[in-house]
Amino acid sequence: MKISTCYGWETLSSPTQVDYTPSQLWIEDIRQFIRRYVPSANGQLMSTRRCLYTMTPDKHFIIDSHPDYPHIVIAAGFCGRGFNFSTLLGKILADLALEGKTEHDTSLFKLSRFQQ
Repeated sequence: MKISTCYGWETLSSPTQVDYTPSQLWIEDIRQFIRRYVPSANGQLMSTRRCLYTMTPDKHFIIDSHPDYPHIVIAAGFCGRGFNFSTLLGKILADLALEGKTEHDTSLFKLSRFQQ
C-alpha cells in the first residue's frame, strides 16, 4: 500500500535543493494517520521516497489558452492530482485545442488569476 501526503513540504526553487533523506517526523505523522484510519495497513515500512512535483501558488490547475497565441492551450500545475482527473482534463483540453472552447466551466483555472 502506498500512503502519502500532498501538501506540507517546503517549496523549493530548484530540484538541487531537495533533501532526499527520509523524514522520521513525516513517517510518524503518516503512521499516526494509518493507526487511526487504516490500522490493518500499519505494517512494516518497505521504502520511503520524496517526490517532486509542480504546483501553482493557489494549488489549482492551469487550464487556459495562451493570452497572445490563442491556438496554444496550456495545462499545468497538476502535482500528481491530475491523474485523478485525466479523463475530464483530456476532454477539456481536446475541446480547447480543436474547438477553441469547452462546455465545462474552467474559469477557476485561468492564467489571468495570477496577473495583477
